[in-house]
Amino acid sequence: MIIYLGGSIHSKSWDEAAGWRDDVTRHLEASGHEVRNPLRNRLWSDPDDQKQFHPNELVHRDIADITASDGILCEYADSSANFCGTSMELWEAHRQGKFIVVYVGDRKTWSPWLDYVATKIIRTTWEDCIRYINNVLDIKDKHDDFAWEKARAEGRH
Repeated sequence: MIIYLGGSIHSKSWDEAAGWRDDVTRHLEASGHEVRNPLRNRLWSDPDDQKQFHPNELVHRDIADITASDGILCEYADSSANFCGTSMELWEAHRQGKFIVVYVGDRKTWSPWLDYVATKIIRTTWEDCIRYINNVLDIKDKHDDFAWEKARAEGRH
């Protein structure tokens, strides 16, 4: 299965934007998944430097990656982060009927929109996010649409 890694990039350092994505990628690939990372092929000198890509190129590439993915794993734990692009990624994935797993960590509040679009919101660990994806994808791989929709509905908060 193909998993897109959504989450804040704008105004983050390279380590903040890429660190969790690198760790999660290793675990997902070890479980047999392919990962779409929006940071691929990006150079990093300043987190606000958007000169490498025209905004249309970034947005269209992200939409194409989401379209090619089976679902999205999203970081939403940093309550101080700018989640404008992340919100658009989540909405696009929801609009396309993809599963959406959101890691919120110890964050206390978030928009009701996140509850609306998320298949599952997880507070505990990235490992629990990956475990959930593996279990949900096992159901989907059986091509049992009823079981898939039931699992998706039960995962909502």
